[in-house]
Amino acid sequence: MKKLSLIFMLCGILFSSLGSKFYLDEEYNKEKINLLIENTINITNKLYIVINRSYIYKTLEKKLNDSLTKIDRKSYKKAIEEINKIEYSDIKEIMLNKASSIEKELIKKENYQKKYGSKEKLVGNVTAYTAFCTDGCNGYTASGRYIGNSIYYNDKDYGKVRIVAADKSYPFGTIVRLNNLKYYGKEIYAIVLDRGGAIGKNKRAIFDLLLPNEKSANDFGVAKKVNCDILRIGY
Repeated sequence: MKKLSLIFMLCGILFSSLGSKFYLDEEYNKEKINLLIENTINITNKLYIVINRSYIYKTLEKKLNDSLTKIDRKSYKKAIEEINKIEYSDIKEIMLNKASSIEKELIKKENYQKKYGSKEKLVGNVTAYTAFCTDGCNGYTASGRYIGNSIYYNDKDYGKVRIVAADKSYPFGTIVRLNNLKYYGKEIYAIVLDRGGAIGKNKRAIFDLLLPNEKSANDFGVAKKVNCDILRIGY
């Protein structure tokens, strides 16, 4: 709107100066004045169209980019509705092409968010255990899975993941990401397949990580203040 006000102000100054010139000229030609006014109006209209097109493009481009940044499908749909109302066919085509590329990226982000976005964040201690131990471990988890030959589980969505024990607030099949385990130096994806009497949100540890033997479990000890993301609840 500020740009349009500036244009009209300039046109006003132009008319004023031209009016003074022709008023002082005793032999001014009325047709020339009318033609000049008509040309000025045409130029003003063209400028308005250019500014309007630029405003429409930039506004819709921002809305599309914002919908991608925020992973907001509702904002994306509203932007598409506005694009379909555009009178300028060339801009409409450009914006629809851009929307198509945004759609592809939006789907990627939505899929990533669905798979790796945290449904719950918590911080707590993580301990370690083994399939066989001196105090009664028999190689089977509470879910009935035999873990005597592997500390991994092949999940249909997350691939090869580790195995952890958790309390009953997390059903079997829950996927957790342990983000700052210094013992490994990287994030670990694990699936809840076991239970433990000392495991829970208000207990010694929130998760118990399965390790191959007692020595590795003893070396692991207690990892404190681990940032955990719950990515999936159950299967």
